[in-house]
Amino acid sequence: MRKRRLWTVLVPVAAVVLGTPALASPAAGDGSQQVLHRVLARQFARSPLAPGISARVDAPGLHWAGAMGLADKEAATPLRATDTFRIASVTKTFTAATVLCLVDQGRVRLDAPIASYLPAPYSQILRDGGYDPHAITVRHLLTHTSGLYDYGQDPAYQQAVLADPRHRWTPVEQVTWAMTHGQPVSPPGKEFHYSDTGYVLLARIVEAVTGHRQAVAYRHLLNYRRLGLTATWFETLEPAPRSAPPRAHQYYENPAAGLDIDTYGADPSFDLYGGGGLVSSTADLNRFYRALLSGEIISTRSLRTMLDHDASMGIFAETVDGMRCWEHEGFWGSLAMYCPDRRLAVSVTLNVNAPEGSMPSPDDDAVAFVRAATKVMR
Repeated sequence: MRKRRLWTVLVPVAAVVLGTPALASPAAGDGSQQVLHRVLARQFARSPLAPGISARVDAPGLHWAGAMGLADKEAATPLRATDTFRIASVTKTFTAATVLCLVDQGRVRLDAPIASYLPAPYSQILRDGGYDPHAITVRHLLTHTSGLYDYGQDPAYQQAVLADPRHRWTPVEQVTWAMTHGQPVSPPGKEFHYSDTGYVLLARIVEAVTGHRQAVAYRHLLNYRRLGLTATWFETLEPAPRSAPPRAHQYYENPAAGLDIDTYGADPSFDLYGGGGLVSSTADLNRFYRALLSGEIISTRSLRTMLDHDASMGIFAETVDGMRCWEHEGFWGSLAMYCPDRRLAVSVTLNVNAPEGSMPSPDDDAVAFVRAATKVMR
């Protein structure tokens, strides 16, 4: 989901919060390093429930990365700026770009009904749930206007994940859950309703059209190698790259409910199949967002289509001091943002999901880095 959703998964740990110095790349000047380090320290200080924070800023003449706090509270392992993490719904930007690659190749049409592409048994599951897969288009799925009930925000689904965090979910189970636990929320094309269900179906379309499993199809169509994505992979659907740094632990914190939960060992299948699922690093997220929004992944026409809709495809507009930027947030405290006017990429993660309002959101953190970076770039 774009903003916070209330999932809980198990493995309690003791609370420990320690700070480690930020790591700045030599490409950033001393003044820039100090400014961005202060932003990192300030945002971390404002986030008492976060074990750690990691951020990266890339722009012409400015390359900086920093981290503070812990990657693993129990082992007191310091968080490093290079560590990887589950990016959750930031994966949706990758999913939308993958589908648009197929559009560019003429293998998928945005306004074709999803019944034209979905493999069995998904069309029948939708019909059984009261939906018409001939009335829902690929565009509707991409723009969250399909009217599909979102299993990811369903309290009963969240409780099922909590009850058995090592259960291996399948896409069929998740789409079926959406059909049996909720009703259509609107007619197709009429209203925006964020839906993980729709993005799970998009990944199934990718598999059906390409004849490849999800992880292989994304890696090939997006061309991870050309983009330099050396620390990005679908956890458990493909091996981690040999060059990938360690994955940081990510926590669910809710002091009012007495919850202090390490999700590291939970099976990622509860959020794996297109709506989430990728593990990545701040460096790789900056590379991907810059390449995508610079027109290096999909055609100019598809990029314009991706961004010019009232409900953009797998990405959201953010205006920072009058400058248009594009971003997506993930449940576990991650966010990627790119501001084309300044060719400025910012990625940040706080390795925690905490109650809304208890600390700045990843969006707030990213905006703070964008503002600081634009000042030092002048």
